[in-house]
Amino acid sequence: MKGAAWLLVLPLGLLGCLLPQNDTILYDIPPTVNRPPAILEGQVQPAPRVFSVDGGPGCPNLTFSAPVEDPDLSDTLYFDYYVDSLADTGQVAQGTIPPSGNAVRSEAATYTVSFASPGPLTPGGHFVEVLVADGPLVEGAPVPRTVSLADGGTRVDTTFAVSYVWLVTVTDGPCP
Repeated sequence: MKGAAWLLVLPLGLLGCLLPQNDTILYDIPPTVNRPPAILEGQVQPAPRVFSVDGGPGCPNLTFSAPVEDPDLSDTLYFDYYVDSLADTGQVAQGTIPPSGNAVRSEAATYTVSFASPGPLTPGGHFVEVLVADGPLVEGAPVPRTVSLADGGTRVDTTFAVSYVWLVTVTDGPCP
């Protein structure tokens, strides 16, 4: 019985004799990977994707508005508006939306068309597209960004773009 008791005590004795391990310094947690922005489709204006508007002299301005959100609260958002094409000749407006402290931004990506003088929305059918990205846009594509890490290294983060399109038919009718 003396030998059997020894077998029970041996594992307990080994647990008390653990050797100390080297301490390793943990670096800061790396920054989170970039996440995509979104256009709040239920809040865009004009609300219908397909609509008609009078575009003759004296007609009121037409404003396109795309409210946006981004889970990365410190990202500046970039937007471009295009009429009929993503080609350089189709870009009609661009801008930025600064961080507002919330995922849903306090500003929207907007573009206002004035029918007081000839512009891109002439009588006929047109596609109006807004492109929103969490990095600068070059020819309709977001530019990836380099992120500095705590250990002195870097990482390239993908940037994302989302879009929303309206189909607008402009009539050359009189406005009240």
